[in-house]
Amino acid sequence: MTEPGLAYHWSPGEFLRAFEAGAFDHRVELVEGEIWPVVIGSWHGDAVGQLLASLPRSGVRPTTSTLPTGDSLPDPDCWVRPASAVPVGTVGARLSRWAPEDVLLVV
Repeated sequence: MTEPGLAYHWSPGEFLRAFEAGAFDHRVELVEGEIWPVVIGSWHGDAVGQLLASLPRSGVRPTTSTLPTGDSLPDPDCWVRPASAVPVGTVGARLSRWAPEDVLLVV
């Protein structure tokens, strides 16, 4: 009987180091310690642009930046936080970590 192999569980720090070193030959994101490909069609940029244009700007900040959460570094199409929100920490040198109550919408 064959035992299933164990998948490697990446930490956000390991993933960032590999990403910054150019280890991936296509767009990927980290989801609960696993690396997943990001598949985007040619229509994607237009759809995200239209979505961002339709979101309110008063008192909130829509963004397309990576949203670190637990063992994940997902790249949502967009997400929204209050304009007054401040990061509660960082992942690596460039990614801000946000309090869950400051994430108002994730697409």
